[in-house]
Amino acid sequence: AIIARGYYRLKCGHSKGECSAADCIVKQLGSNNPKQYLVCTQDKALRERIRRVPGAGLILLHGGQVPIVEQPSDASLRIARKQENDKQSVQSWEKSKLPLLRQEEAKVAAAADEAQQRDTKKKRSRGPRAPNPLSCKKRKIQHIGSFFFFFCRVKPVRLLVYA
Repeated sequence: AIIARGYYRLKCGHSKGECSAADCIVKQLGSNNPKQYLVCTQDKALRERIRRVPGAGLILLHGGQVPIVEQPSDASLRIARKQENDKQSVQSWEKSKLPLLRQEEAKVAAAADEAQQRDTKKKRSRGPRAPNPLSCKKRKIQHIGSFFFFFCRVKPVRLLVYA
């Protein structure tokens, strides 16, 4: 009873002997619980009736002071799956616009392909190149009489004559 004081309690307009408490609660919930009420009860028959109403939550107070929220009922899960599928499916107003959208996407893709083909440059082929000069050995000079011979690894022997 102390825990129940912390929750909001709904007052009905029925007189005391007009209908039972369980019937009053089920009438407040309606057929699909539009105001999304949570019901706290220990009555097993009332719990079974509330489980048939989609979107109605059940809170149980068994033994201790900790309230236990029951798992969603099969009716609630069925409605939730249906609503989720409706959100993910294509709406009727979108179906009429799909062919136009596909045509526009095809035009944009074709224009992008043409632009890409124009922008791509042919890869320039480079011919044979000389070795890195820093990795080559220095020329060797040989003195033979009045002639100087230069040797290099890359180029053939040169003959220089000084008079």
